[in-house]
Amino acid sequence: MCTQNRGKIMNRVWVILLLVAVGIFSCTNTSDEVLIPVEVEKGFGPYQMGLSMLSNNSGGMWANTDPKVDNIPEQAELFAFIHMDFTQHAYQNYKAGKISQEDFSMLKNAWNWNPLPSEYSTDLIKEGIGVAAWYGEDSILTFIVDENGNYDFSDNKIRTLPSATSWQEIIESYNDSLLIQVEHELFENGKKVNKSTWVHINTFPVPPMSGYGQGKLILGSSIAENFTGEVELDGVNYNVSLMSNRGSFRKDCTLKIWPEGIKIDPKSNEHDVQQGSYIRLGEINYRFSDVKIGDKIVILEKSESITQGNNVGMIAIDFTANSISNQSINLSSYQGRYVYLDFWGTWCAPCVAELPKLMEVYSKHSAKNFSIIGIAKDSEEGLKKFLKDKNVPWPQIVQNTDSQIIEDYNISSYPTTFLIDPEGKIIAKNLRAEALDERLEKLLY
Repeated sequence: MCTQNRGKIMNRVWVILLLVAVGIFSCTNTSDEVLIPVEVEKGFGPYQMGLSMLSNNSGGMWANTDPKVDNIPEQAELFAFIHMDFTQHAYQNYKAGKISQEDFSMLKNAWNWNPLPSEYSTDLIKEGIGVAAWYGEDSILTFIVDENGNYDFSDNKIRTLPSATSWQEIIESYNDSLLIQVEHELFENGKKVNKSTWVHINTFPVPPMSGYGQGKLILGSSIAENFTGEVELDGVNYNVSLMSNRGSFRKDCTLKIWPEGIKIDPKSNEHDVQQGSYIRLGEINYRFSDVKIGDKIVILEKSESITQGNNVGMIAIDFTANSISNQSINLSSYQGRYVYLDFWGTWCAPCVAELPKLMEVYSKHSAKNFSIIGIAKDSEEGLKKFLKDKNVPWPQIVQNTDSQIIEDYNISSYPTTFLIDPEGKIIAKNLRAEALDERLEKLLY
């Protein structure tokens, strides 16, 4: 979570207030805690545009949790919410008796989440952005967004989407003019606040081999804002950009930090660090410890004692676990080989779409000192059937009730991948299969 314990928070707040009061607030830092001021910008900035699946309420524990929205178009085949703060959504529904104690305890365990009453509201916070969609005349995909956040579709614009059959088409057709400005509420610093941001809505191609959502209307959505700043560390100037797939920045925050003057590829994750994870800058390891988005502050902490981590330049975190075929897998035993760690799931459309090419890469390079270890957030039964049907040849570790490896690597989105060199050091993150193939050609031949 982007919120740490209250004692540390109060200390940090006093530091920030003191700096502002004496007029010396800057992004040059010498202490063990680094405070970086940031400002919001429209669009994805140095991040690649991505989409999360937007589909009808899946039922189960969430069956009665959607708030009432007026004037949903009668022809709508899809009605869903883009959640700006899903933990607030869960908390307020639990307090309203719409989520059981048992289910709420399960969520806290699954999310490693211990909500403090001071951080969440028991009252309804309109954090969700309503979206309805249907196929109009000539089968044109039509949708409407509750842009002003009043939970009423009657005063909003009806829009259409061009057809797109592949992720490549969606990425290539994107530009900032497609973004929709929306209003919503958040609970910050003990009170309800009104917020404005931008969202991107598009089609969501689902590979037929995934078997998911066939015959159903599914859209993709993403929050399209990032926060930018600068910081000087040990005499080197760095650019900073912060993004979250939730508008609240409570969790799933990604920070990019790279030396000034270097142009980075949005498709590359080399300079990324997840909230709670570590990054090596110069000769020092830093932990991305916290975000105070209301104060527009990013906080790093020096962590010189850390020897393993989940970012480029660090030794990969070791683990031992049994594969789905009951084979003991110890990461450190793979030293001497290049290893591709693939965090994925059969429910993840981009993961499944990538699989055929990844199998080609494995077939091409596995005899040349290269291995793949799959770490699947999935059910054991479903994964076994999928692997058998697709004839996937590399070992797979299931992370479901026991998700220690996912937690250690701080995985919050899928797919997430790591390329590890024969010495156990992470040399690349989130290489897709084609880029992996190119990298291995240079490394192995």
